[in-house]
Amino acid sequence: MGMSDTDGVADLVPAGILSHISVQDLETLKFYGVFGEFGPGEVVVEQGTQQTCLYVVISGLLEVVITGQSKDVKLGEISTGDCIGEVSIFEPGVASATVRVLETSVLWSLDVQNLQTYFEQLPVAGGQLMLGIAQLLSKRLRQANQTILSNQITPVHLSVRSGLLREPIRPGDVAEGKEASSGIFGGLLGSKKDSTAKPKIPTRIKR
Repeated sequence: MGMSDTDGVADLVPAGILSHISVQDLETLKFYGVFGEFGPGEVVVEQGTQQTCLYVVISGLLEVVITGQSKDVKLGEISTGDCIGEVSIFEPGVASATVRVLETSVLWSLDVQNLQTYFEQLPVAGGQLMLGIAQLLSKRLRQANQTILSNQITPVHLSVRSGLLREPIRPGDVAEGKEASSGIFGGLLGSKKDSTAKPKIPTRIKR
C-alpha cells in the first residue's frame, strides 16, 4: 500500500452495507478499524490467500476477478459503499476471488475480533450492519450465479462435497464447551464479553 507524509481524515458514511446504521453509531464504529489508501494496480485481496478482514470502500473503484478452470473471469466492479471480505466475518478462510484497484481507493478495514467487540458493546448497530451485509450477499450470489452460468465455469468453492462440511453447531455444544465456529458468531457464543476491550484509535488515512 502506497504511503506518504500526508495524512487525510476519513469517515464512514451511511451508504451500502452501512446504510442502516446511524451517523452517531458510525462515528463509534470507525474507531474499531483502520483506514488506508491503495493505488491503481494494487491487490487488496488475492484469491486463495487467508482472509480475516472486512473492507469497506470509502472511495475509488476496484475489480473482482476469479480464476476458473481455464481462464480468469471478471465478476464485476465495486465502488463507494461496497465491501470486500464479508464472507470472512461468518467463516474466516481463503479468499474466493482477487480484488484489484482500478482507481486510487480509500478502504476501511475491520477484523473479526474488533467486529465482535463492537457487537457486544452496540448490539443494535451491529445487527444493522449484519442486515446490510446480508442484503449485499444476496445480491452478489445472484450476480455470481449468472456469471458462472454464462461462462460455464466451476469455481473451487462450489466443487466441495457437502459430506466434507463440519457438523452444524448446536446450542448444547457451546454449553458443553465444544469448539464453535471461528467466525463472528462463534466468537460471540464461545467467549465471555470483555468489558475492558477498547476500540482502535487510528482514524487517519495512511498514504
